[in-house]
Amino acid sequence: MSANQESRESHPFSSGRTRGGRETQINSKLLQYVTSHNTGEKYLFATTNAMSAAPYIIETGKPVMAMGGFSGSDPILTVSKLEEMVKTKEVKFFLIPSQDGFRGFGDGNESNRVFEWIRAHGKEVPKSEWQPDSSPDHGFPMHFGGGETLYEIEQ
Repeated sequence: MSANQESRESHPFSSGRTRGGRETQINSKLLQYVTSHNTGEKYLFATTNAMSAAPYIIETGKPVMAMGGFSGSDPILTVSKLEEMVKTKEVKFFLIPSQDGFRGFGDGNESNRVFEWIRAHGKEVPKSEWQPDSSPDHGFPMHFGGGETLYEIEQ
């Protein structure tokens, strides 16, 4: 067992590899869930930006989609593109903001349409399945706490 694996088992928000002098943090329960439920999809999951996706990519070497590009402000997806990606089984898990009206990537209009489509077509994965038992308000980035919801969309 690697030191990273031991660390993940002892702490729900485990440190991944050091990158550029900073430790990357991942939600090990989320990673375990999306990995064990992957049925051949290209992406482990999609999330709002590269800052949220990067620790998982670094830890696993597997792709995680940053729907808003690096900072979350680049509208790389449209609803029709996302529909196609789901139909072709490229992605089925989406970690997106829980609150309605979240202004994500771009001017917010397209990202809101993408988030609305995910919420309308997805099944919310119970937080108990992917979120650590610890309180969501420990100063971690939004993708570690109650600020996001994991959705699954299967075609």
